[in-house]
Amino acid sequence: MWAFRSSQRTLATSCLFSCRIQTSIYQRTFTTDIKNVGNNDKNLIDYIIRTKAKTPTSTTNSTNVKNPKNRYRRRRLLNKLKKRVYAHSMSKDVTSPVKLSVRKKKTFQNLEPILLDETKQDLDESWHELDISSQYKRIYPDEHIPVATLAHGLDKTLFKSGVHPLKDLSSKKFLFSPYLENITQPDQFDYDAMLPYRTASEDKTLIAMAKKEHARYTGSTSSLSGVLCQLYFRLSNHRPLDTAHFSRGFVNEPNQHTRGSRVPKTIYLRWKDGVYAVDADKSFDGEETVLSYLGRSMEKMLTMEPKKYERYLKENSSMVTEDERNAPEAFAYGKFGHLFLRSQLDCSHGKLPRRNFDLKTRATLPVRLDIPHYKEYYNYKLEQHHGLHYSFEREYYDMMRAAFLKYSFQVRIGHMDGIMVTYHNTNTIFGFQYISRNEMDARLFGTQKMGDQVFTSCLSMMEILFDKFTKQYPKTTLRITLDCSEPKYEDMRIFVEPVNDDENTTTKTGEQAVYDESVSDHLSMYRLYTQSYLNNKLIQGPVSVNKESDVWDIYYKLEEQQNIPKEDLMTKLKKLRRYQATAFLPQSEESPKFLNRFKSPRVISEKKSLPTDEDLEKLNLTKQSSP
Repeated sequence: MWAFRSSQRTLATSCLFSCRIQTSIYQRTFTTDIKNVGNNDKNLIDYIIRTKAKTPTSTTNSTNVKNPKNRYRRRRLLNKLKKRVYAHSMSKDVTSPVKLSVRKKKTFQNLEPILLDETKQDLDESWHELDISSQYKRIYPDEHIPVATLAHGLDKTLFKSGVHPLKDLSSKKFLFSPYLENITQPDQFDYDAMLPYRTASEDKTLIAMAKKEHARYTGSTSSLSGVLCQLYFRLSNHRPLDTAHFSRGFVNEPNQHTRGSRVPKTIYLRWKDGVYAVDADKSFDGEETVLSYLGRSMEKMLTMEPKKYERYLKENSSMVTEDERNAPEAFAYGKFGHLFLRSQLDCSHGKLPRRNFDLKTRATLPVRLDIPHYKEYYNYKLEQHHGLHYSFEREYYDMMRAAFLKYSFQVRIGHMDGIMVTYHNTNTIFGFQYISRNEMDARLFGTQKMGDQVFTSCLSMMEILFDKFTKQYPKTTLRITLDCSEPKYEDMRIFVEPVNDDENTTTKTGEQAVYDESVSDHLSMYRLYTQSYLNNKLIQGPVSVNKESDVWDIYYKLEEQQNIPKEDLMTKLKKLRRYQATAFLPQSEESPKFLNRFKSPRVISEKKSLPTDEDLEKLNLTKQSSP
């Protein structure tokens, strides 16, 4: 294989070397005239000549070579030299010295925090230490509901890391059941045959269990993960992600969380039968998208055999019994302090360390960026492991920046082991990948120790905020907006509004939400400041806990902004909600122009195993037959 590597070159002094090298590789003789070769290549050529690179041409029998190891090394070095010359000749800057860019395996080096001499004893009385002594405990329901398992032989993806393509990328031979390739479209699946999603405030079982456990606040993974992410940005001071393991095409790509994942989050803290239930604000959610529909139907397809799954198609849905339609779903519950949390269990396998795991579906890059026109991107397919586009690596990279933090919190709330991702373009499935909780910890936090403490600290901080707000507005439904979207600010802004429960229905299932910019007159604004200390030294910049012996202490200060006029507070909140709208609501009915190139079929140039005659003429190389 002749590689084209023209990116990195040495600045060594150019010099001229000519050598005639004969080798029995490929049964050809190459006469090489090499010009503008760097000093690093002089040693390479000298070694080839010194070790008699001219292989006997009378026979190719390895017994005529005294040392087969040296013969193998000569061939390897000669191939390396050929690649250098060929890459140099095809580059635009032919006057620079030749250097072959060798791909090096990247190893992640844990982020080292910047420590100052200041200690926590230097803080004044307005700062409070965050108590993380409580532990998140699992609570088992009275009724045991079995959890689904994978079908179609997909179990093997759980125990071997990396991507498992549906088809072999070279031979196109199916590695899993061909039945999985084509995705059932939303207009073919009967979603009425499945139970609808229930918010925390509508889940009577959740509220009853919370009362039994003497909890004050209830919530689900979907409603709480956004709040926990905002708190993490504040507590970690916007710690970057680990992108060192990606290929060289991602060297200059961002290593921060995406803008969409950092957008301010709004929730409703609903007073419900003596407890508060956390519901997500659906003001910016229009009609359900194709991705949300496919997420539900593909979950059935991955966990059911074909005959059983096809009963849920519209043409066969009459075969689904009422018991199956109303079958209760499996949930995991947990308690932390006065918080009582719920997580749906998608799938399980008895040999996994924590048994249960979540099912996630990941659409390709252009589909995610232009959902209304998703059918125009059927030509965008994942055909390679690595690369900026058309690759599994790109989807993993985007998912790490946009969703890993949310998934990490959801997995911990549900006491799960990890997630299994299905890559698709809404029409075709390309492959599967199991990502464990430990792997997400490594990408997000560097170590499992920091991941565990992040989860505990965020839950503790959330409970403190809820206690503060409900004390100010007792037995009232609140709309809370948290903003820690910009790394340049050293605080988090929190807006709290008391609302009448009858005034908004933006969290009701099945109803289309309408964006409303109205703000309550009884509006309060708080600022949350945090300071982190590692082994009693102040951390400046992103937080990192790399050693088991490290002690991470967090101090916080929560201040109500009472000196700001109400009109200014309302203006700030309206501006923030407009910012939320620009991130979630479609801005144009047309597709972004930069995505147009992904609508047509991909054109792949043929790879060259050996240079053509024209390439050899450019190199002043002559190709002859071996005598």
